[in-house]
Amino acid sequence: MTGSTSDKSDGWLLPWVLTAIEGALIAFVIANYETLIPYHWESFTTPDGRLSLEFPGKAVADDQQRTLSGGGTVTVHMVGTQTADRKYYSFARDNLQDSLDRSADDRLDSARDGAIKNVQGHLLSEKRITVQTFPAREIQAHIRGEMFLDARLIAVEDQLLMLMVMSPSENSRDAKNIQNFYDSFKIHPLMAPNVGH
Repeated sequence: MTGSTSDKSDGWLLPWVLTAIEGALIAFVIANYETLIPYHWESFTTPDGRLSLEFPGKAVADDQQRTLSGGGTVTVHMVGTQTADRKYYSFARDNLQDSLDRSADDRLDSARDGAIKNVQGHLLSEKRITVQTFPAREIQAHIRGEMFLDARLIAVEDQLLMLMVMSPSENSRDAKNIQNFYDSFKIHPLMAPNVGH
């Protein structure tokens, strides 16, 4: 009789144990979703076909007119998406009237300073690079308290391009996906410099 009582209690307990384990696994996957399950990267190409980039999710485009401090306006093309805890953006400013009068380094310096100021940031690091032969910078900064900014600025003819990822903190930044974002960016031949001009 003792054996049959034990068998009955084991049969009752097993489903509860399995349910508890299943619940714990589901909670773990939900809590670590972005780490365990890769993003679904989606391509975005500008209407003129000059630039393409991949975002970790569906990107939304928005063009805005901005007033310049010296007068006049400039069009800023913005494309972005947001994951559970990060924001991915691309900005392009074109028809920069002073682009022919200033060096690429001056334009990149100005863009860096403006970007840091706009997000109330503090520059931590800066690296000079090239992107498809165009001069560029990679910067990192603390912004708005504990948030962290990774950005790539690129000077292309009369355009200034910026790729930006905002993370909740420096420790939470996702270096692999930030690099994927940067590496997916392509400048297509329509924007290449005119050879011989």
